[in-house]
Amino acid sequence: MQTDTLDTVLIDKEMLMGVKPSNLHLSIEASDEGFGFALFDLLNNRYVGIGYRNFGSPLHDAALAKRLSEEFDKNHLHETGFTKSSLVWVSNRTTLVPEALFDEKYANDYFNLNLSNHQHETLYYERVKGLGAYNVFTIPEALEDFCSAKLKNPAVMHHSRILLENLLLAGNPKGRQVYLHVQAKHFDIVVVEDGALLLYNHYQYISAEDFTYHTLNTCKQLGIDPQTLEVTLLGEVEPDSTLFAILTKYLYKVTFYAPTPDYSLSLELGKLPHHFYYNLLNQYACV
Repeated sequence: MQTDTLDTVLIDKEMLMGVKPSNLHLSIEASDEGFGFALFDLLNNRYVGIGYRNFGSPLHDAALAKRLSEEFDKNHLHETGFTKSSLVWVSNRTTLVPEALFDEKYANDYFNLNLSNHQHETLYYERVKGLGAYNVFTIPEALEDFCSAKLKNPAVMHHSRILLENLLLAGNPKGRQVYLHVQAKHFDIVVVEDGALLLYNHYQYISAEDFTYHTLNTCKQLGIDPQTLEVTLLGEVEPDSTLFAILTKYLYKVTFYAPTPDYSLSLELGKLPHHFYYNLLNQYACV
């Protein structure tokens, strides 16, 4: 598994200096294993900075809050003067509830149907546009401490909302589409059929073999022949990676996501592969 590509900092300093603080939005992506940010020029609809740091091993509670703050300071994000912000938390502690059945009074009950509350967590819920459902999820108190110390009334979201909302609203062709959103030690499977969500799941993995097993097992559960399956990859995976090589061995066709975004990238950020950092580059669209 390749993780070296996940440590990235690209900032177009000249363009950033030309952005008024009132026109600068800061997007943050956080997990127990990493920290990422993106700087978005609202006036020109353009990203002028992006960064991601993989921690290497999971952090929790005070250690997590400390590391998030260190990464925030190390990248001088406070000095940008941003006035708007959002944060996405990456985890598997979420459940989807159909909109017709959702009542905020019972949000905790919905969550406990599939998961259990942990100490030092706060419950959140959010509507996922295009899906007709609510996401009910938790974030750790350490993350709330970080938000209070470093951000300005951020919109707090679960990472699955960014993925589902943007993919569903982008408009999908007829038939079945399978998306694999890849990050350092976890990935998401999204299956869309005729524009409607058929399946969403989130998996941890250690090796490319683990990744492939979960993908093929999902095919089996849905009755899909892998040799007829076309899969689209998003996220931090390279064409020369072991993961990509194994996937192409078992699946009919594997391609990289080719976005048609309504935003642009500065020249410096344009050096990145187009399928990288989906959560960061599509976060503002959900705010």
